[in-house]
Amino acid sequence: MLTQLERWRSQKWPPPHPARLVTESEGPIFSEVGAGYRVFDFFLEVIPRKRRLNLILNLDFEDCDDPSQRTIDATEYAFITHASESGGVLFSLENESQVSAALNVVRQAYEKVSE
Repeated sequence: MLTQLERWRSQKWPPPHPARLVTESEGPIFSEVGAGYRVFDFFLEVIPRKRRLNLILNLDFEDCDDPSQRTIDATEYAFITHASESGGVLFSLENESQVSAALNVVRQAYEKVSE
């Protein structure tokens, strides 16, 4: 996931064939303002911000096991700017030390969707 994000940041946007990418049923879906990841359903949307990455995850906040306590109940927001999906959990990734905590939550969302 992080390798794809690094590649995404270094490319020019919008992608050359956005319509083709959006119709893919599995794998990353890139847009002008972020990237979504799907298996059978959406499990992660990454929205870059100026000083962080916002991760929107397809998880119920009550079911999320996050020892770092960095997750927020996304249903408390009326909308999240530039989000194309709505999820139950929002994780704000602000530096590299938080990557392992973020991957823990992403793994939970992936497992939920791929059941």
